[in-house]
Amino acid sequence: MCATDVLSRAYHSSMMIRTKTLIVLGTLLTFAWAASVWAIPDERAAYPSGYRTWVHVRSALIDPKSATADRFGGIHHIYANEKAVEG
Repeated sequence: MCATDVLSRAYHSSMMIRTKTLIVLGTLLTFAWAASVWAIPDERAAYPSGYRTWVHVRSALIDPKSATADRFGGIHHIYANEKAVEG
């Protein structure tokens, strides 16, 4: 094995460790962010009674190119209570 091969293997090994470290850190930061968002109760709006039994009607995506993206961008899941489903 020549010196070039040794250096090449050391470089690739170092890059793999860095890549794996970045993936692990990114995953941990994502979980930490999600936990912090879910842990903060939203006191601005009360949930309607019985909302856990509502039926999923559809989902929608308002992407960043949309004119309303600044106010309503993201994924929206629409649910309906029993009266709305009957209607």
